[in-house]
Amino acid sequence: MEKAIFSDLTKKKRRNIMSKDLKLSSLEWKEFKLNDLFERIEKGKCQNTNKETKESINGVSFLSATLNNNGVSGFVEPNYLLQKGNCIMFVNQGDGGAGYSVYKKEDFISTTSNSFGYAKWINRYTGLFVASILCRFKEKYSFGYGRTENRLRKDKVFLPINSKGQPNWEFMENYMRKIEEKQKQKAIKYYSDKIKNLQNSLMKNKFDLNNIEWKEFKIVDIFKNYHGKRLVERERKQGKIPLLTAGEASNGIASFIDNQEMKLFKDFISIDMFGNSFYHYYEATGDDNIYFLINNKLSYNIKLFIVACINMQKVKYSYAKQFRQNNLNRAKIMLPVNSKGQPNWEFMENFMRKIEYKKLNIYLDYIKNKTATN
Repeated sequence: MEKAIFSDLTKKKRRNIMSKDLKLSSLEWKEFKLNDLFERIEKGKCQNTNKETKESINGVSFLSATLNNNGVSGFVEPNYLLQKGNCIMFVNQGDGGAGYSVYKKEDFISTTSNSFGYAKWINRYTGLFVASILCRFKEKYSFGYGRTENRLRKDKVFLPINSKGQPNWEFMENYMRKIEEKQKQKAIKYYSDKIKNLQNSLMKNKFDLNNIEWKEFKIVDIFKNYHGKRLVERERKQGKIPLLTAGEASNGIASFIDNQEMKLFKDFISIDMFGNSFYHYYEATGDDNIYFLINNKLSYNIKLFIVACINMQKVKYSYAKQFRQNNLNRAKIMLPVNSKGQPNWEFMENFMRKIEYKKLNIYLDYIKNKTATN
C-alpha cells in the first residue's frame, strides 16, 4: 500500500511539473556576477598527470581542459587529489574548451586547467540549467585568451529571478525537470519499440555457446586490413573527426581533428598496439598505432561478436610486446561454425541480438524506475 501511495504521489508530482507554465520568456531576468553566485571557486589539483594519477577503468573521472565527453578524458584511481562533485566545472583554457562549463555530479580528479564552483543552490537540475547558460563564454575565451580566476569571478550571467530579485532556483529546477521528463518519455517509447522489433525477429533457438562447434580462422581471411598514419599531437588540427590511438578509454578516441590528409574509415573494427579492439559504426581515422578491419558484408552484431573474440587475446600484448602488422597477419580467432565448417554468421547475429534484447530490457526498467522516483 505504501508503495502504491508513493507511486501515485510521484505521478501527481510529474503531472504538476508538466502542467506548469515554464516558459523562459514568462519571467524577469537579471545579471549576476559569478563571484556572487558561488560560495567558493577552486581550481583542479592535478599538475602532472603521469606522476600523480594511475589509469583505472573502474576509477573516478579524470577531467581535462576539453569540451568533449563533458570534460572526461579518462578514468583514474582515486587519491589525495580527489575533489567533490555536485558542482559546476569551468574549463579555463586548452583543446578548444576554454569558456566551456558543465555540471559534475560525481567526485573527480582534475587538471589545474579547470576550476569548480560550489554553492548550496546547486543540484542536478539547477546545475544543468546554469551550466548551459555559462557555455556562452566559449565565444569569449580561447587558448590565447584563457579564463583566469579573476576573469572568471568577474564574469556575469543572466538568470531568471523571483519577486525578491533573487535567482529563481525553483523555476530553473522545474524547467529542467520538464525537459528531462520529455526526454525520458521519448526514450521509453524508443526502447520499447526496439525491444518489440527484436523480440519479433529473434529465432526461437537456445543461444548456448557451449553447444556449438568452434574453429580457428585467420583475421586477414575475413577482413581487409589497413594501417593508420602517424600524426603527432602538435600536428593535429582541431575538428570533428574522431582520431583513434592506443588506449581503452572512449573506445580509443584520443581527440577530434580536421587533418584532411588522414584516411577515413566507417563501419569497421579497430585493433591498437596493445591488442584492444573496438567496433566503430561512425566515420573515423587513426594514427600508426591503429589497424582497421573492413568487411562491409558483415552486420554490426557480427562485428561486435568478433570484437569480443579478438579482445580475448589482448593479454598477449603490452608496451614491450606490441601488436603490429606481422601479428595481424598471423592472428587467429575462434569462431562458431556451421555444419559445413564455415563461420556461423547466423548464430553470431542472433546471439548478439539476444544480448541486446536483455540489455535493452534492463535499461528500459531503469528509465521507468528513474522516472517514477523523480
